[in-house]
Order: sequence, then structure tokens, then C-alpha cells
Amino acid sequence: IDGHQLKNVDEEEVLRGLLKDYKLSVTHLNNFLNVAESGPQVFLEQNLLRFPQSMGPQASYGTAAHLALNQFSEQLRKNKTLPGPDYLLDRFKSALEDQRLNKIDFKNYLEKGLDNLSLYYEKRKGDFSPLDQSEFDFKRQGVLIGSAEITGKIDKMRYLPETREILVFDYKTGKVIKDFEHGYDYEKIKAWKYKNQLIFYKLLVENARDFKGKYEVNTGMLEFLEPVNNDIKLLSLHITRDDEAKMKLVVEAVYKKIMNLDFPDVSFYDKSMEGIQSFIDDLLSA
Repeated sequence: IDGHQLKNVDEEEVLRGLLKDYKLSVTHLNNFLNVAESGPQVFLEQNLLRFPQSMGPQASYGTAAHLALNQFSEQLRKNKTLPGPDYLLDRFKSALEDQRLNKIDFKNYLEKGLDNLSLYYEKRKGDFSPLDQSEFDFKRQGVLIGSAEITGKIDKMRYLPETREILVFDYKTGKVIKDFEHGYDYEKIKAWKYKNQLIFYKLLVENARDFKGKYEVNTGMLEFLEPVNNDIKLLSLHITRDDEAKMKLVVEAVYKKIMNLDFPDVSFYDKSMEGIQSFIDDLLSA
């Protein structure tokens, strides 16, 4: 496939088949929009056609940490008693073993994970709750934004019945960002992706079958597992009505492009946060 032009009818039929039950996730959304690092063509190859991709050791570490935290949370929900730190660390080690890292990477990331998760447990153990929901999957929640079907999983959801709110949490195993606005360009792009995630989660929750009309999401939290000065950092985002309204427009625009098999050439955009914003502006003004 060259640019956004399909070579023949057979290719279009294959893609139409792949889109039959397609739902847009925030990862796919970010990949489509991120002209600095990926863009529509990479989305097409990796997310729609699913060309084989090797997972780097950092990604494998992140997968193992997420699995361990999910199993830890499920154990807490089941028994209504906080498991000890050894349970979390054992779950992490087992999950990391399943990632099939080479010996050196396994040793390094095992040490890193055990240290980070031990500190995480120590600093955050008073905040765990058996009422929190872990890895909630929206695949069967029938979430529609206009005509766009969306889906995703949320690492942790905390119910606040007194205010009819849900706090959404996303675990991060990479380096901490200080805020959503400043830093070098690569930090701004990372922050933009993180912010998109939290706003997208608001759309998921508030338009899901189980939560629509019952709960609102006004705050999203990034929970970093990489310690800074021997502490675990949380970064919160207050999600505004403007954030929500713009995200809905972007979701509908990208979903329409995908369903129309329109994967535009973005090579002329600057590979920066400014280039990403220009692409988004062009999508919304089309």
C-alpha cells in the first residue's frame, strides 16, 4: 500500500474485512495522529494489518509490571485483605519470566522491577482499596462517540459514590514527567499522549453501558512506578469540558478516516509537537 492509495480492489476488500468489528482505542488514536513518530501509515501497518513487531525489553518490563499490579488488585478485591509485598513481587517475577527476555535483560529488569515495586508497595499501601476496579475492559460496553465505536482498558478505577465520580488511573513504568505542558519536544509529545489517554478514558466511562448517567470522570491520574528521590509520583489532570469536546471531534474525525480507508500522506508535517497539532487542526477543519 502506497500512501493512502489502495493498489487494487482485493486489498480494499481485505481491509474492509479487518474493519468489520473495528473499535478505536486511544493507542490507535495516538498512533494515527502522531506524525512525529508514527502517523496514519504506521497505524495501518501496525494496528490494522498487524505486521509483526518485536517488543523491546522496556515494553516487556511494562507488561510484566501491569500484569503483576492487576493480579495484586484482583487478589485484594477477592479476599478484602491487602496481600503482602511478596505476593506483588512474585507475580512480577513470574510475569517477567513469561516475556522471554535474554538473560542480561531479564536480570536487569528483574532487579529494577523488584526495587521499584517494593518501594511502590511501601509508599502506596495505605491507598489500596478492595473497591477499586483493575483493568476494566470496555470492549463490550457499546461505547459510541457519534458514529465512532471506541474501546480500551483502564488500569485502575476508583469509585466516589458521594460525588458520583470515578477517578481513572494509568500506571507508567517510564520516566516521570513533571507536567503536561513543558519540557523538550519529545517530552511534550509524551505528555500529549498521556493527556489523550486520560481524556479518552472519560469518554469511555461516561458513555459506557454500565456507567452512563451514573458517574462522571473529572480527574485522571498518572501513577509512575519509576521513583524520584525515593518517592512515587502522581500527576493529576483536571479534565475540562473543552478537553472532552475536542477529544470527541478528534475521535470522530480519525474514526471516519479509518473507516473510509483514508490514510493520508503526512510526510510534509514537521516531526514535532507543532506538526502533530497542525495535522489535528487540518483533520478538524476538513
